[in-house]
Amino acid sequence: MPIIDLGGLGIPADEGLELHLVRSEKRLCGVTVVQGFTALQLQAFHALPDRNWDVIRGELSAKITRGGGSAKDCAGPAGVEIRASVPTASSTWLRSGMILGL
Repeated sequence: MPIIDLGGLGIPADEGLELHLVRSEKRLCGVTVVQGFTALQLQAFHALPDRNWDVIRGELSAKITRGGGSAKDCAGPAGVEIRASVPTASSTWLRSGMILGL
């Protein structure tokens, strides 16, 4: 499958896929990938040497748990990932997901 190269992000080019570029001060800072009724916003961030994925993953898991959810580390195709469940107060909330990693 061909890859759309956005610098720090590579998006598989799939039929029916829409890309909406996210800009900040005339710079590309992310992309929203839309297919059908599903959208996923992706952003690449520069990681500081003392803020690697192990540190960030632990902080995210702790924040999710403090908020009443559950989080656990799992092996994924790109390495260790977080699998989480986050409660919402109402069915009228918009659910948003974020994927972090390499």
